[in-house]
Amino acid sequence: MLTPVLSQGRNDLRGLPAVWLIAKPRNGISSHELGRALGVTQKSAWFMVRRIRLAMQTGSFEKINGVAEADETFVGGLSKNMHAKERREQITGTGAMDKTILVGVLERGGSVRARFVPDRSAKSLMGFINDNAAENSTLYTDLFHTYAEAGQTFQHAIVDRNFDEYVNELVHTNGSENFWSIPQRTIKGTSISINPEHLLAYVVERVFAFNNRKGSNFHRSQLALTGVAHRRLTVASLRQN
Repeated sequence: MLTPVLSQGRNDLRGLPAVWLIAKPRNGISSHELGRALGVTQKSAWFMVRRIRLAMQTGSFEKINGVAEADETFVGGLSKNMHAKERREQITGTGAMDKTILVGVLERGGSVRARFVPDRSAKSLMGFINDNAAENSTLYTDLFHTYAEAGQTFQHAIVDRNFDEYVNELVHTNGSENFWSIPQRTIKGTSISINPEHLLAYVVERVFAFNNRKGSNFHRSQLALTGVAHRRLTVASLRQN
């Protein structure tokens, strides 16, 4: 059921417009805005959003077999916005070291896959890439040293941003960077103050929207509804996080 809000003992039908409102915008919708649109509390709207995002979560055993772009991004507050004392306590190294790391693999012209990684080691980054891209497929990355071993498995080529190189004929990661700009805008502009424990749900929503970007709002809503079956999310399980 996508209708956690009950009204006078009857099932509330606001779950359906909630799916539409979440699947429609490019940068997502906050639980506060959804609550105002549906006439429910922010807490109820937040729970509805989480359940719909779970329905949007998809997986595939099929690996990318063409041209893939791999890139990572960092999510966390800007140190310049912190109080000096807070900055000294929380920023113990470079900004990237104190942020959540996400890695993504984009099939050029197709879908993207993304997840959290604990660090930027070869085990973390290349492990994810190997799980999602077929052996001997073409892989484009930047010059980060972790990707050096990619040539053992893929047709690997790089762009050297140290020299302001962003495109070298067909070699670039612009598509992957374009995807990462979308959840970054969502986090900074639409859904601020995100608890890191719930961050993956926001990324799942943006992955779903990006992978179905060529469809209509109605099409994305239909796809989200098909993911409802056999998936159950309770308030108690969310409170455990």
